[in-house]
Amino acid sequence: MEKHTPGPWVVSSDGLFIVGGDDGRCIACSPSGGDVEWSEADALLIAAAPDLLDALRLCQVEVFKANGSENEAYKAAKAAIRKALGWTI
Repeated sequence: MEKHTPGPWVVSSDGLFIVGGDDGRCIACSPSGGDVEWSEADALLIAAAPDLLDALRLCQVEVFKANGSENEAYKAAKAAIRKALGWTI
């Protein structure tokens, strides 16, 4: 079972770029006074995290099925998944 807040995550339109779960929970927010362009880009990347994790898992399985072994793409996906979940790489 996942320990993180389940997706989807969205970026609010209130100018703070708060990222929240579908239950309105605050996941992360951008500090005020920073570079707004970067803050928005960071918020969008954070909001995509659950989708990116699911996509990496799918890619990892498909790469293994296609190659029958753990190649560099498989290992990179595995490392990113483990990092996202807080597991030792």
